[in-house]
Amino acid sequence: MKSLDEQPVFVQKMSRFDTVMLITRNAARELRARPMTVAGIEEGRLFLVTRVDTPKVEEILQNPDVHVVAQSTRLYLSVEGRGLVLRDPAKIEALWQNAWRLWFPEGPKDPYMILVEVIPARVEYWDMQGMNALRFVIEAGRALLDGEPIQEPEASHGVVELGSDAA
Repeated sequence: MKSLDEQPVFVQKMSRFDTVMLITRNAARELRARPMTVAGIEEGRLFLVTRVDTPKVEEILQNPDVHVVAQSTRLYLSVEGRGLVLRDPAKIEALWQNAWRLWFPEGPKDPYMILVEVIPARVEYWDMQGMNALRFVIEAGRALLDGEPIQEPEASHGVVELGSDAA
């Protein structure tokens, strides 16, 4: 994976989310989005847990280009990348969380459980946390006083290119 120096930005921001929206394309090329549980982040790759018998699995096998979107009150992520369907018992065991028993009653050995691995190629973020939030409030006040559109503080928005070999 390219740009290892950029991975910490992605990992630091993505690690704040337990759930994301995974977007794929179906056979008719329509966009399909659904919430997904984040199983883990390792070596700059995102792992999502799902069942093997869901439409998203076939969609990823047919077209591995995926998009992941995550949103909180003050942090927004858009991740373009490549999705892989992964049946790796050791990885599943390592990432296993007991809350998943609702969907996988047999635990980490459930035959229907698989992982979707997302290899990010491009990450765009809007971060309004901490000092970025203060900068935004200051810029918002200026915009209101001046009667002009707000100038978004540069520190709050960024794009991380992880390279074409990641996708």
